[in-house]
Amino acid sequence: MGKATTLRCGHCGLFCRVFDEYTEFGYGDDPEPPDPVPLCQQCSEEKEESIVAKTKRPDRPHLPWRFGKCHLRALARLGMVIAGPKYAAWAEAHWPDSIPEGYVKWNTGATPSQGPTP
Repeated sequence: MGKATTLRCGHCGLFCRVFDEYTEFGYGDDPEPPDPVPLCQQCSEEKEESIVAKTKRPDRPHLPWRFGKCHLRALARLGMVIAGPKYAAWAEAHWPDSIPEGYVKWNTGATPSQGPTP
């Protein structure tokens, strides 16, 4: 394992192979977007469990700007979908029966940069 394949996990701080990553929203006066938060496998699984444990209907979990695999797995376990306005470059988690009018479901593996399901 070379230096190029290991990073410090953004949650536990240990050096590891990156298993997952997500990017939080920045602030309006930030000169650059925030860096992705790398996660080791254990922290990715813990983050998924935390999202599932904290989310109770009718609440929706906060999603970062670019979701990680842990977010997508948690939403799938909860039975939620990702949806957003048809031509927008962003989306939110919704319960399937409460998607706002004019929103479209996104492909399960999609992130805002990949666009909605046609």
